[in-house]
Amino acid sequence: MELSEFIRLIENEFQDIASGSLTGDTSFDQIENWDSMHALILIARIEEEFGYTVTAQQLQEANTLTDLFETVKNNK
Repeated sequence: MELSEFIRLIENEFQDIASGSLTGDTSFDQIENWDSMHALILIARIEEEFGYTVTAQQLQEANTLTDLFETVKNNK
């Protein structure tokens, strides 16, 4: 999977995130209305899609979507 596909997966998962609004440099605190519920949904979606469970610590340490993508890619 490429970064662009990973970002599209995130955008498609949440109705309140406009398609094409996220980039690899986007940090989670830049995403409007991002909260802990979004984080839990994202963790579940990544597990479903990749068979890898991102920990809360890994999600917190990911400064950008690229960071999270690399974490998933390197651990699946």
